[in-house]
Amino acid sequence: MYDTVRALISGALLVIGPGALAGDAPAGEEDATPADAPKLGELQRAEIDAEIQEHVPRIRACYDDGLRRDSSLAGKVTVKFVIGADGAVTSAQEASGDLADEAVVACVVDAIGQMSFPEPEGGGIVIVSYPFVFTPDDASEGTPAAEPAEGGAERGKKRRGARGR
Repeated sequence: MYDTVRALISGALLVIGPGALAGDAPAGEEDATPADAPKLGELQRAEIDAEIQEHVPRIRACYDDGLRRDSSLAGKVTVKFVIGADGAVTSAQEASGDLADEAVVACVVDAIGQMSFPEPEGGGIVIVSYPFVFTPDDASEGTPAAEPAEGGAERGKKRRGARGR
């Protein structure tokens, strides 16, 4: 068996392990073998945050559309996405959230899905859970906040033995 991968940042827990990417194995079946496990690469949080920051205007535009429908729209959306070995996002989905406008959520997920990151170190994939908090600013300022939540990217990292710590 291989280790379960965990990242605990800003109170959110991301768990990646046997069956986590494709759903849990049916009862009675054994865990995936190491050959079935995806190879995990690494990206620095700053690299992920930088790419997200470049696309905040597009994500903000998603939220602006929602504000035109509901001027009090506010909430959090956490997007879970996979960065492939070539840096392209291979999948993106809403992991959690309480934003009441599904069109805004879909737009944010689509924006993340079209991003391109640096190639992960060591090849393999990087699995990220990224929270966004949306709140309308003071009406006099006229610009809504659509910023990544404090703490930024949460990503799976390989658990290391005593030598790797």
